[in-house]
This record gives sequence, structure tokens and C-alpha cells, in this order.
Amino acid sequence: MARADSTAAALWHALVGAVQSGDLDKARALVTDDFEWQVMGRFPYAGHHHGVEGLAALLKGVRDESGGSFQLTPELSFGDDEAAVVVGHVTATRAGKTLDGDNVFIVRCEDGRIRRGMTIPVDQYAYDEFWE
Repeated sequence: MARADSTAAALWHALVGAVQSGDLDKARALVTDDFEWQVMGRFPYAGHHHGVEGLAALLKGVRDESGGSFQLTPELSFGDDEAAVVVGHVTATRAGKTLDGDNVFIVRCEDGRIRRGMTIPVDQYAYDEFWE
């Protein structure tokens, strides 16, 4: 995985790791009080997710819906102290369908913590079809 050193990218990696491991207290320390994550698309998990609990529910939902097959592998990240872009490869299977594509994650930080972020599937049509 290619990765440029940046505070915002490191925060994203730490946040995803904390939420995936169930350490929501650690995750809360990485985000602002008004933290929000937005997922682009029309599928059931698209939209705005508020707070660490919202992000945790999002990740739990996609894991459960895919029978635990959902995998996110970060491949490239770059940024600075205020923002980062992370490209990650996503795979999953469900209901006879396979998802195999890339997502772009945009992270905005404030005072050393993540304030908001966004997931943008590179192939939005495939992503929507897989989750619908």
C-alpha cells in the first residue's frame, strides 16, 4: 500500500481500525463532537451518518448484509493536516452478487480530529446494484 505521511490520512486509518475493532471510545477521541460521514449513492447505506455510532452502524450493516465478506483494503492515501484522500479497494459478496471495486474516501479535519468524511464509490452504478 502506498501511503504518504499526513495527519489526516493517519487519522482516517486509525478511525477505521478503531471502529472495525469495536473500540468506539478510541474512535470518539479521533473525531469532533459534530462528526459526520456521508456515503454517496442510492443504496440503503447511502446518506449521512452522524457520530461514531453512525459510522459504526454503517460498517456493521455492510458487514452483516454481506455475511461478513465485506473487505476494505486501503491502497493509496495522501493529504496534509487538514484533509486527506484515501483510495481503497472494496470486495464483498451477497445474494449471488460480487462487489469488486474502488472507493475514494475524503477526510476533512479540524483541530487535529476528523470533522467530516465522504465515501465515493468509483463505479456508483455497480455499488448501488450490489447493495439494493
